Amino acid sequence: MCGLCDSSANRFLLADPAHSLIVLENNVTGRHLRDGTTNLLIDLKKRQLQNEDKLNYELNIGSRKFKCTTIPIVRKEFGIVGAICINIDANYITEEVLQDGQRIETWFRNFLRTDVQLDENILSKDEYVKALKGKRHFKDEAF
Repeated sequence: MCGLCDSSANRFLLADPAHSLIVLENNVTGRHLRDGTTNLLIDLKKRQLQNEDKLNYELNIGSRKFKCTTIPIVRKEFGIVGAICINIDANYITEEVLQDGQRIETWFRNFLRTDVQLDENILSKDEYVKALKGKRHFKDEAF
């Protein structure tokens, strides 16, 4: 996700929970490809029946601190079949990145970096019209 190795993006498929980690980028957790799913993903499957989700949470393990986001992948006919998990090493961000203006700038430039540009509208009809008239971001109230 970013060149400063402060976050990781994982993708899980739950067809084989004991070996479900199928993609791993910028590993901050020390996990390995084909590792098993976490209790959180199993818990998400249970919570789905109650229309509850854990998506944005803090995780503390010893002196390690993470800001985590789990995005379930749901198929209507099967329920939760996988998830995308983003884990940010909160200690690294607060102790290393936020201490230096250049590191902050580098972190954000890497965060905003993309691999491809798509030509697709994700805006509502109203927001699309405003964007074409010059609205630059969601808090731009000039329109």
